[in-house]
Amino acid sequence: MTMMSEQITTKTDNNTEQSPSGFQLSQPSLAQINNHRFQIGDLCKIVEKYLSAEEISEIFSAYLLGAEAHQTQTRRSGEAYIFHPLAVAGILAELGMDKPSLVAALLHDVLEDTPLSKDELAKQFGEQVAELVDGLSKLRSRHFPNKTRARAASFYKLIHATIRDVRVIIIKLADRLHNIRTIQYMKPDSRRRIARETIDFYAPIALSLGMGRIAWELESLAFKALYPWRSQIIQHYFFQHNETQQAFHLQIEAKIQYQLEQLDIKAHIQPAAPRCYPIYQQAHHQHGQLAMRRQQLILEIVVSSVDECYRVLGVIHNLYKHRPGSFKDYIAVPRRNHYQSLHSKVIVSKKKHPQVLLEVRIRSQKMQHFADYGITSQDLYKLSSEELNKKTSTKNYPGQWFNDIKLLKTNVVDDMDFMEMFKIQLSPDEVYVFTPKGKTIELPRGATLVDFAYAIHSDIGNHLIAAKIDGINTPSLHTVLRNGQTVEIVIAKWSIPKPEWLNSAITARARSQIRRYLHRIDQKQAKHLGKRLLNKELKRYDTTIKTLTETQRLHLLQSTSVDSFNQLLVDIGLGKRLAYAVAHYLHEEEFAQENEPNLIPTDTKADTPLLIKGSEGMVVGLGLCCHPIPGDPVKGLITPGQGITVHRENCPQLAQQMQNSCPDLSWAEDIEGKFPVTIYLEMLNTPGGLAQSTLRLAQLGINIESIESNRQNHNITQVILKILVTDRQHLAQILRRLKKLKHIHKLCRKT
Repeated sequence: MTMMSEQITTKTDNNTEQSPSGFQLSQPSLAQINNHRFQIGDLCKIVEKYLSAEEISEIFSAYLLGAEAHQTQTRRSGEAYIFHPLAVAGILAELGMDKPSLVAALLHDVLEDTPLSKDELAKQFGEQVAELVDGLSKLRSRHFPNKTRARAASFYKLIHATIRDVRVIIIKLADRLHNIRTIQYMKPDSRRRIARETIDFYAPIALSLGMGRIAWELESLAFKALYPWRSQIIQHYFFQHNETQQAFHLQIEAKIQYQLEQLDIKAHIQPAAPRCYPIYQQAHHQHGQLAMRRQQLILEIVVSSVDECYRVLGVIHNLYKHRPGSFKDYIAVPRRNHYQSLHSKVIVSKKKHPQVLLEVRIRSQKMQHFADYGITSQDLYKLSSEELNKKTSTKNYPGQWFNDIKLLKTNVVDDMDFMEMFKIQLSPDEVYVFTPKGKTIELPRGATLVDFAYAIHSDIGNHLIAAKIDGINTPSLHTVLRNGQTVEIVIAKWSIPKPEWLNSAITARARSQIRRYLHRIDQKQAKHLGKRLLNKELKRYDTTIKTLTETQRLHLLQSTSVDSFNQLLVDIGLGKRLAYAVAHYLHEEEFAQENEPNLIPTDTKADTPLLIKGSEGMVVGLGLCCHPIPGDPVKGLITPGQGITVHRENCPQLAQQMQNSCPDLSWAEDIEGKFPVTIYLEMLNTPGGLAQSTLRLAQLGINIESIESNRQNHNITQVILKILVTDRQHLAQILRRLKKLKHIHKLCRKT
């Protein structure tokens, strides 16, 4: 296979700029050398090394058809459109992709942009090529209410096609790579959208498939397009530092090389170029501090065998002081994309030089090749997702990634929701936690105890009731896990999954199993549960299901729009309706005049923003003690004849009144309006401090209902603000903005 060029060159409208930081990113060596336009002859020159003459002839035929189909079209740069499919095919040829992939790359836009049909394509090049091209074709925007929905539907279609044939996404990555290389010709708004989409989706997808070289170039060029000045500043900052420290860095490399030669270990040592986007993210969270990252040196050491990897690690730890907690053995426990390497950090000190934190990444040649080319390095792309599972024994292999996406696709029906969950699933970071017996469980960062339980086994998750972390009881199953923790799961046969678990579970496996259980509860069991719950509520009114008259049953069915009484009981058992609300229908006239002023019937006042699932026709109030807002975990406090009051799950009032029923409630999906919430501030007594805080709220469009201030001492003032927000996410955004004010000492939501 022809190796990709190691040197990146990015073109602008008027000049050519070469990266000063020495990034070694993946690019087809023939596509952008000396502004050479990639031609069909260049493509044939690459593929003749591994394809037959007959296959090359078919590729040439596909080129002719593509050139004819796109003959009236040009790109924004002004060049003929056919040069884009040619460049995409060139990238794939550098990866050693097969003939159908190259043919599909040359024709990947013909169904979308030309009159050519899928049947015509199949007739000339076969069903396989036609399916690949169809999977790559976007859906037309006119069939959707807006372009965002159209893009979400097209992305869902792309992933659906990828599950059938992984070559679809590999071709799409090559397509996106060429588009991001020529993004300077796009309009500014399109440039930002494509760059953001690339960083959020396509670069992580490439990394999930182990295609590191393509992933890093996608990320680098997208970041440069999204934040050109920031990218330039970071590159210059590190390049300037590397020049001043180059001699010292070379001494470190030479010292390590000498020690390895003494042990007869042949190793290739090279510094890893800094990746601008992760550096920017870290600096952003640390308020612009880059100095710590600049004192780091990363060396990649490639040797012949796994045994030599561990021997090299021993040499490094003998030479320099190991930084505790920094060693990661990805050879023994590979990452989800099957990346394997030894990572460790050591501290290097020398007189007249600042202390350097040296990170070494040690891997074999085979591991290095897989880290660069991933699924394309072993012809795994030629296998279906089912064949991948059979061929690969470890669940960290790409086959498991397909399984996760299948589960996600099966259980998320809305295209927009699918994109959001897919984005979470692509998180490159993972945490490693342990069972009490020492088994390692790998989970994406942000995973909770619920995700952990389902990662062990679906039955464990389905009967989860509590958990211990490092031997300590954990109060909430929504606790986010951290690296190195030991988790013990407590189960009970009577425990079943709860709908609110879906709010904290992030893995496709957990969400799939929870939804499956909730949807497949036995109808008989649901009916029995519904009957018991309704009887409990009817007893408040001195009646039972058996004593209901036919007139009363008919009234219930008409009020709830349910066909049969049995179905009504099933709905209650499944949680689709609140038993209290159903019982309320029988007595709505009797208690209509007794409602308290702060209790609002949800079906009679259209202007109220509070909507609780299953509360239609009943009296629902907002707890004035804890001020719940949409997004909060909530329970209902039921008072016979007065309705149900919604409280936050941790509200002290619930604990004081446990004699009343306190069912779990769920917020409706589409809630409009604003809700009061109280926030507590401690601020330094600086001139204009309070005015700055209220001005910041005004800039955010926030209404302040009340404000109280109390001077605690001559340094600190306490302020209690009552503001209106739309939901919990909106409140979090407000608190984040307020925290940026320098005079704010403490800030929290008042319970």
